[in-house]
Amino acid sequence: MICPFWGDVDNECEGLIYYRQTRDEALMKRISDDVNNCFEDFHFEAEWAFVATWHRVAYHGTESNKTNTFQALLAADGLRSIVVFVYENIEWTTGTASGGHPLTGLGGTQAQAGFNTATEHFNIPFSRTEHIINIKSSSNVGIPGLWIFRVDDFRVPGGCMHLDSFLNFGQSIFRDEDCTTQCSCRRSGKVQCEDKTCDEGFVCLPSGRHYSCQIDEEDC
Repeated sequence: MICPFWGDVDNECEGLIYYRQTRDEALMKRISDDVNNCFEDFHFEAEWAFVATWHRVAYHGTESNKTNTFQALLAADGLRSIVVFVYENIEWTTGTASGGHPLTGLGGTQAQAGFNTATEHFNIPFSRTEHIINIKSSSNVGIPGLWIFRVDDFRVPGGCMHLDSFLNFGQSIFRDEDCTTQCSCRRSGKVQCEDKTCDEGFVCLPSGRHYSCQIDEEDC
């Protein structure tokens, strides 16, 4: 299962969905270059790709003009399989079928993004939370709105896997609601955890699937 944006898309209300298979040489080279820039000593040479684009699609039950544009690309070189997600514009997270508000496209059960290979699974950070609206600003390869994965042999470049979650290099989170254990993603791809608490003036609050030290509203 490959889900670039698992939400209540309804293109009968607005938007179009395009898809195609291709072996275009120029596109194969572009895909190969992008993949090899993300994986060290990978030497990927794409031979085939499937491209699906959701262009300015609305949400189920919409009473607004909000739309999303995103894309999924599958590529293979005869041995290895790559999945690419591209997010151009995300204005809603939920349709009314999932409890979202018809005027805002927010609330309810928020959208999810990731994949499941039957043996491995991955969720883009903030899936099923209100922060998924910011997915076009996120990345695992340093380019906002771009996520690249290897799915035949599970690999997610650009960070670390920790307790079913992905952390970018240098990112730190607290894994407990009291913010007493901080875990950080090192450039080695390993997660290092240590005993640490919030500094004075900060409080421990939920941040997506984890917790972080945030400014106490009473001090604002």
